[in-house]
Amino acid sequence: MDGKVAIPVGDIIRTVKAGATVKVSLDTKDPAEAKKRHREADAALHDFWQRFRQGFQPLTTKEIQALAGILYARLGDMMDSEPGEEGIWKAVLRLNKGKEEGGELDRWFGPTVDELFAEQGVNVDPLSRTRVVHAASKAIQLAAETNLKKARGDYSPDETRKRFPNWETERGKAQPVPRAAGNLNLFALLDHKFATQSLKEKTKSDYARDLSKFVKSSGHRNAQDVTNEDVRKWRDELIAEGLSPSKVAQAGNAVALTEWPKWIVRLGRRAFVVDERAPEGLPLRR
Repeated sequence: MDGKVAIPVGDIIRTVKAGATVKVSLDTKDPAEAKKRHREADAALHDFWQRFRQGFQPLTTKEIQALAGILYARLGDMMDSEPGEEGIWKAVLRLNKGKEEGGELDRWFGPTVDELFAEQGVNVDPLSRTRVVHAASKAIQLAAETNLKKARGDYSPDETRKRFPNWETERGKAQPVPRAAGNLNLFALLDHKFATQSLKEKTKSDYARDLSKFVKSSGHRNAQDVTNEDVRKWRDELIAEGLSPSKVAQAGNAVALTEWPKWIVRLGRRAFVVDERAPEGLPLRR
């Protein structure tokens, strides 16, 4: 595939090429910090693949302008205190206009837009991308004009900024209905269990590994998103791998330990058994 994924590394975001293997340095030698950063990076990668599986999502005009507004605000804020010389912004305006007249908008602004998509976690269709590129070029030109005013000493209120919708607000409109309060991230639930139960480090490592495999199989990190079918699928994958009943049970313990409120997946010696309180109450015995 051809795409980029934004990976958080500490306090920064790194945009790297997405593929069968995604490599990024965690930039730390501290084991605890490395584990934390790895988990954050892994979460970002899982979210990326989830969006990829969902397919392209078209953007509305308002969403396109909201994304362009992010670029406008960044360029304006970045140079707010020291905008530099007037000549710099005059040259920028001429250069960008020349790219537009020469039909080079995609080559000139496309990479910036692709990084923005990766950072904001959107997977758009080709037409939406083209529209965002054009909107971004105009937004960057407007930001250059604003910075030119600042370079001349004009710090009057920025009325141009008001034309752009708020991206977080627009993105929120497309979000699912808010979930019940509480952190139902499977890894967070597992960490809670680690903190409240006395377990050997190897056992913790094994559980974290098995839970990672389950999340990869199901595509879900939030406990409320997991379905009976997800559990069946993972159980069957373990059996297909030739794991013994004891090994299958061991792998399932990682999921059982998370104990989410409405659905506790328990494992018998030979197959998963979903608690009666699970949606549909379907047993998963073989």
